[in-house]
Amino acid sequence: NVRYLEERFSPQQEFSATQLEGYATCPFRFWVSDVLKLREVEAPDQFTDFGRRGDIVHDILRQLHSELKPTPDAIPAAAAIETFRKLLSDRLSQELAGSDLLAALIRIEQRFLEEWGHEYADQWANYHETNRESSGTFIQPTLFEVTFGTPHTSATAVESRPYLTLGSAQSETRIRGRIDRIDVGEISGQPVFNIIDYKTGRKPSTTAAQMTSGRSLQLVLYALATQRLNLVGSNSIPIQAGYWCLRETGWTPINKAPQVGANGLEPHADWLALVDVLDELVPR
Repeated sequence: NVRYLEERFSPQQEFSATQLEGYATCPFRFWVSDVLKLREVEAPDQFTDFGRRGDIVHDILRQLHSELKPTPDAIPAAAAIETFRKLLSDRLSQELAGSDLLAALIRIEQRFLEEWGHEYADQWANYHETNRESSGTFIQPTLFEVTFGTPHTSATAVESRPYLTLGSAQSETRIRGRIDRIDVGEISGQPVFNIIDYKTGRKPSTTAAQMTSGRSLQLVLYALATQRLNLVGSNSIPIQAGYWCLRETGWTPINKAPQVGANGLEPHADWLALVDVLDELVPR
């Protein structure tokens, strides 16, 4: 058993944030799901495919920001709503409706998600204004679906990037992942960025205790990967990382913004302390 585990989880193994969080939450569940590969048997029933819904919304928002390049005056709400509606209609028209029932369900889904388009326009305006007030700069949506390390599936392999490394020598741990969106700006010549993780369900609970115990690592690891792998330029500094909850309040950051120190813009002391903890915690 030990030999098998050494092969399955060798020093070359790249872990995702979800795997690390799962192990920190319940090692037994990790053993069942990631070592034994056991899965629940789904009941044969009609239900909403929330994973599929999330994929569709992610794609639509990526296309929306590619088509509507925002300016320091933000995206006009009417343009954002209309573009979201059009992209949604085009995307759902590609879904196969093998029966009248499925066709009706797709129409219902379209009406449901169109409401999110209206909400996203308001959420974007609030996000834009909050950034301008807190940092005094315009943060531009720049990178989407950013993969680092070995992609989980071949479909996600858009550009090859190295894995993130935590620890050193025998404790070295490799991390892979995919970042929904990275917004980039500049403050006094210093590259800065926000990490955005879209959520189409409920907002995850993220507290300092959960992060320092390893049960909520995703956003911090994504910010570290962006910074240490120079995804937006060398010497970049994270402004904030947060979840964008489309069905709730929109943008919700989990960390405090950087401060202006003797050497210019510096990450908040709480953020630096958290990074130090993770460099030791994740390999352990």
